[in-house]
Amino acid sequence: MRIVCGWFLLLSVILLCAAGEGQANENMIPRNQAERIVNDYFGMLKDGYTLGVLDLLTGPMLRNNENLLRNNPGYVNFLRERYNNSSFVIAKYMSNDIGKAAVDVVIHLKTNEEIKIRFTLVAESDRLKIYAEEELARVEGNSE
Repeated sequence: MRIVCGWFLLLSVILLCAAGEGQANENMIPRNQAERIVNDYFGMLKDGYTLGVLDLLTGPMLRNNENLLRNNPGYVNFLRERYNNSSFVIAKYMSNDIGKAAVDVVIHLKTNEEIKIRFTLVAESDRLKIYAEEELARVEGNSE
């Protein structure tokens, strides 16, 4: 009887650990989803699609940019000009088990300017959104 109880206890512990691990993995943001949101964001910047950009933002990123994106019709052309012929590379991806991820991106602008930005992404209502951005580095190029 002791052996059966021991096996039952061991099996229970294993199942509880496996269930907890599965739950933590469910809260992690997959890299491909993080890359997709960053790719969508830059595509919308290039197109000057301000309403689409607004839909991708939340938290401080939304608060800091909402008025400019909604109420400044000239901003559409500014975005198109600034990001025309630009490119970006995802340099680093970091995720944890609480529904947050960070993506470091290097943006190469047509002015030979290079900007490294860290985006904080959060899962919100089953959607991934950009919560914040932090400029990590900037290299000014010549604009010739």
